[in-house]
Amino acid sequence: MSLLCHAPDGIVNPTFICEHPEIMSPLSKSHRSKVGRTERFELFVLEKEICNAYTELNLPMVQRARFLEQAKDKDAGDDEAQAMDEDFCKVRREQQRQSTQAKAEKVQCSFGQHAHICFPVVLLFFLVVP
Repeated sequence: MSLLCHAPDGIVNPTFICEHPEIMSPLSKSHRSKVGRTERFELFVLEKEICNAYTELNLPMVQRARFLEQAKDKDAGDDEAQAMDEDFCKVRREQQRQSTQAKAEKVQCSFGQHAHICFPVVLLFFLVVP
């Protein structure tokens, strides 16, 4: 069995297929400027997939919503849709919690007695920056 996938018919020259629809890429981040698209690309050479890359989605609630949508599609008969992976979603939520906690602790250590002033600014930064 080949690890390389076949390209859409007629793609022989090296070709990048970019910005896949969100419905096809539940683990990819949404595109920064194109609604309904993701930050993902595939490279095809001589009708074979050489590379599949994407910016990993790290927002557990968005990921869970996409998985639920995929599960509905699978139940409706879509052969390519994936089943819900609740364990994956739980792990992602825990990772996000730990990351947020570690960042907060780092701020407290870095700013010492002034942490009460800086923490709201840092918290706002984490909420605004994706």
